[in-house]
Amino acid sequence: RSVQGPPSSPVEWRNYVTNIIGRNMMGRSLQEQYDLAMQDKKKLAEVCMDVINRFERMGEENNSMKRDLGEVRNNLSETAKVSQQAHELLNRTTKELTQVTEERNEGRKKISELQAELSSKVAEVEQARSNAQFQQQQEERKQQYQQQLQMQQSQQA
Repeated sequence: RSVQGPPSSPVEWRNYVTNIIGRNMMGRSLQEQYDLAMQDKKKLAEVCMDVINRFERMGEENNSMKRDLGEVRNNLSETAKVSQQAHELLNRTTKELTQVTEERNEGRKKISELQAELSSKVAEVEQARSNAQFQQQQEERKQQYQQQLQMQQSQQA
């Protein structure tokens, strides 16, 4: 049998090694038997090296997968942290937005109250101005009447 790679199951291994060792050496010269044994030794060494290389590759792949898994775990951990931070930020932002909205509503209410108070004060000032003008007009009429009265009295006297 030509070696194309190591057998894949324990039964194939047993059969493979039995075939190599149990070859019919009858009728062969000692040199031929030696040469066949050396070829078998070389084949077994190649198979063993192939198996060792495969185990090493599997170990490297396993280590690589472990590193990848570690990176994935780290990434998941970081993602969870970022997600938690985003959630906390969203909660804070919501609270702040609620507070700002409440303050804005209070501000609008205060502005409305101040506008009403200002309108009331403006009306009072207008009324006071109007009253002052009326009193001034009354005072002027009174003075005119008194002057006319004095003039009439001085003309009659």
